[in-house]
Amino acid sequence: MAGSPGKGGNFVELMLRLALRGGPIRVVDDQTLTPTATRALAAQIAELSRTTSYGTYHATCQGQCTWFEFAAEIFRQARVSPPLYPQTTADSGAKARRPGYSVLENENLKRLGLDRMPPWQEALAEYLAERTATRA
Repeated sequence: MAGSPGKGGNFVELMLRLALRGGPIRVVDDQTLTPTATRALAAQIAELSRTTSYGTYHATCQGQCTWFEFAAEIFRQARVSPPLYPQTTADSGAKARRPGYSVLENENLKRLGLDRMPPWQEALAEYLAERTATRA
């Protein structure tokens, strides 16, 4: 969940920054995704690279949520309670077009018995714990 420094970090960091600023936070609730942590993805790629199973693989954390649900879980785990409101993509004014449903299935990893991706909520908890430890 590290994100792109050129874009100001990742969604988790953006939500936490917005929570610190105060004021209402509006997040789209009509786009479904699977939040995926870079640490979990890197570990999965490393494991797959030790095999001779070549091909195309999806590797995402387990489960799915909307961006709004993701934000709510970030705030729940971070123990902050900013005013959070759902909105539609159309109401958000976003310039980039995004699919309404972008959940991927780790089918090829599962077929090989190599799907080690954690639930996205666990990956988020690990990210937040590491974030707290490095800032202490």
